[in-house]
Amino acid sequence: MSDGTVACRRFAEAFVATISSLREFTRENMAPYFHDDVTWQAGVMRLQGIDIFIAANNQAWQTLGYPAVRDVEIDAGEDFAVVGYTLAGTHELPMMGQAATGKPIAMPALLVFRLRDGRIAHLRTMTDNAGAMRVAANAG
Repeated sequence: MSDGTVACRRFAEAFVATISSLREFTRENMAPYFHDDVTWQAGVMRLQGIDIFIAANNQAWQTLGYPAVRDVEIDAGEDFAVVGYTLAGTHELPMMGQAATGKPIAMPALLVFRLRDGRIAHLRTMTDNAGAMRVAANAG
């Protein structure tokens, strides 16, 4: 494994470990990980800039009751990493047109990021939101 691959893997591990324990995304918390001009893509959504990224993530994490990150798998290269994981939380705010259920949600997700100068420059997330909503709707 090359030095770049080892560094990317360590970075991905630190990122996932830190994110799973955050209760609020702030510029102070995110600056070590993200460039100010970070691009974030999730489905058809494309956001530019760390402040927009922070605001969107605060809303998302509140919706899922500040989920735990579990079942993490990481594959890293010289300047990128792919992280598969599951977000497990509680449906606490409206999501995808469905009122909050207060029920458990488990959402499989995939995160792909590219680094520039040791911080994330581009981030793409793919989550199974619809599947999570079916789980919440049908949970006991």
